[in-house]
Amino acid sequence: MVTFQSLDAQDKQLVVTDNARVLCKPPQEDLTSLSPCNHEEADSQLLLHVTHAAKHGHNKILIRTVDTDVVALGVMVDRTLSDQNELWLAFGTGKHYSYMYLAAHELAVCLGPEKARAISMF
Repeated sequence: MVTFQSLDAQDKQLVVTDNARVLCKPPQEDLTSLSPCNHEEADSQLLLHVTHAAKHGHNKILIRTVDTDVVALGVMVDRTLSDQNELWLAFGTGKHYSYMYLAAHELAVCLGPEKARAISMF
């Protein structure tokens, strides 16, 4: 079992929230865009984490979800990231962890800026 304390991958970063606190491994000095975390909905917390990760040099970001709202929000938030960022969504459920990998960055380009921004309204 992987625990927060045992995570030591050099090229990975884990950021989680614990109530209003934000925990980061490896530690980061600048968590001002995330902390204190006072969002009630996990969906909006995910978007903050995505923009924070992109701002701090992570070019490939993956969100694993079973919620279609998160897929729509992922496509919407991708338009706010730079063209060098790739936002991937592992979407699905199942006993055998069957996920479909969706490229939110490609979906946003196909939809165009207006539709990508508006997708979260549906």
